Amino acid sequence: MTVTAYSDGHPVVWDGSCWRYEDGEPMASRPCAHCNRDEVMMEVTILAHLSHDGRQRQALKGVDACIADVVRALNAGGVITTSSCCGHGRSDGSILLSDGREIVVRSAVGVSDREVNNATE
Repeated sequence: MTVTAYSDGHPVVWDGSCWRYEDGEPMASRPCAHCNRDEVMMEVTILAHLSHDGRQRQALKGVDACIADVVRALNAGGVITTSSCCGHGRSDGSILLSDGREIVVRSAVGVSDREVNNATE
């Protein structure tokens, strides 16, 4: 049985022993399929109930580049984020907050990816 999914917007398949990109390459870090940018490494808070050791801690995690500034601003303002995804051009993005709320991230209508990328570089 073949299982299909997406990783950073790239189609992937389970071949029965491991995940591979649809083009046959083994899973590795690839830039976002939508904006073609690598994740931004950012220090984030890992809440105790989400932590492998049961303690709240800081950790370096990859955040999608096109929403990294928003995640950074929220965290700097004391609004703790628990996860985020830009949607990789396949769906709306989201930023989950520690209090259970969700921020939905939608692409601006009429704004090209090039304009967005130029504005954030």
